[in-house]
Amino acid sequence: MSETGSATIKNHAAFIWSVADLLRGDYKQSEYGKVILPLTVIRRLDCVLEPTKQAVLDAHRQYGDRPQILAAKAGKCLILGDVDPTSPETEC
Repeated sequence: MSETGSATIKNHAAFIWSVADLLRGDYKQSEYGKVILPLTVIRRLDCVLEPTKQAVLDAHRQYGDRPQILAAKAGKCLILGDVDPTSPETEC
């Protein structure tokens, strides 16, 4: 790796750590992971689910906040027994 590339990586690393120090704020260093890890997981889920976000929002507008639909769907799967809910043939 060239000296320029190495310097660039060091600059990026220094910038990331400076931002981390700002974000840490009042948290002790030992508590920092308890905050950052959940936020990282939430951000990752947000990125992974982005392609279906609009469909989910549309379905929510259509059905509203009706937990009984989910309960009925889950109950059907439980009644059927050894059903693989990830299988395309399963309609539960």
